[in-house]
Amino acid sequence: MNCFGLTKKVVYENEEFNLLQAALDIEDGLENLRYNNIVIATDADVDGMHIRLLLMTFFLQFFPGISEKTIICLSYKTPLFRVRNKKETIYCYSNEEKKQSHRKN
Repeated sequence: MNCFGLTKKVVYENEEFNLLQAALDIEDGLENLRYNNIVIATDADVDGMHIRLLLMTFFLQFFPGISEKTIICLSYKTPLFRVRNKKETIYCYSNEEKKQSHRKN
């Protein structure tokens, strides 16, 4: 949900945003914030970037002080693939890495 320009009442009718604010305990302000850091880690694809933007919009729209405290961290790059065999797990950040890991296994 793109919450830009919406009221908190409308946004909190969305289950995900309602659960997020409840988990962070920020409905009444940042004084009760449950965590020191918030890490947004989304998939490293277009959909993941869109979700990251929607979450940042939520925080900046309703809790602008949260970014001033620099407690929101964005995971720069998350793996696209997990390649496993019985002995090890390899996380790959590109199709090329995935192909190379299959050659090794």
